[in-house]
Parts: sequence; C-alpha cells; structure tokens
Amino acid sequence: SARLEADASGVRIDLRVTPGLALRGDRELLHRAVENVVRNAARYTPPGSRAEVAARHDMVRREVSVTIADQGPGVAPAELESIFEPFFRGGNATASRGYGLGLAIARRVIEAHGGRISASNRPAGGLAVAIVLPA
Repeated sequence: SARLEADASGVRIDLRVTPGLALRGDRELLHRAVENVVRNAARYTPPGSRAEVAARHDMVRREVSVTIADQGPGVAPAELESIFEPFFRGGNATASRGYGLGLAIARRVIEAHGGRISASNRPAGGLAVAIVLPA
C-alpha cells in the first residue's frame, strides 16, 4: 500500500523477501509497524530514486530480519535513538507532515513481539532501519 504514495512521488520501492517467510504475532500490528517505517523511507527518498525493503529468515539465529533503507538525508548521529521516541521530530523532518509517532509505534509493536528495532546511517547516504523478530 505504501507503493501507491511512493509512485505518486516518483519513488520506487524495491521488495526482496525470502520465499516462505513466516512470523508469529499480531498480523495487523506487525503490518502497521513495518508500513510506518516503509512510508517514512518513501517520504525521505528523493523522486527518481528508490527505497529498499528486504526480509530474510536466519535459521541459525531463529530470527527474521527486515531492513528498510532510503536514499534520503539520513539522521544526525545524536538523533538515531531519539527517532523512536513519541513526538520526536528530528532536524531533517519535513515541516508539514507527520507527528513523530510512526517510528515510536513501530518500536512498541516490535518490542511487544520480542524483537528489536534500530536505525543507522548508510555509508552512501540515507537511513537504514533494521527490525529483528523471533522466527
């Protein structure tokens, strides 16, 4: 569903998912958590470029990892943890869109499912959000 908004902005969302990937948990809550992160990635990716979503199953660690990466401006290193706090609006936040709740909701949902979520700046530019959940 995030592709509709992305397409309208000239942003492509690439999806790579390991076949047969499955999780246990509240389907609707997990969908909303991942969708919040994907919509943020699409919002901060410049027109004509792409956001990437990759999901894979690590059978050794018994985890599913989802990485959502954009090609936007990234986040100031001092703000990487704060972006998951409710109502936090970082220095690169667009002035008129959002309330600073999407990533906070995502973190709560992921942690309620026994997982973790983190963000890092990509070496080539942009932000990568990593979600790890028990398989």
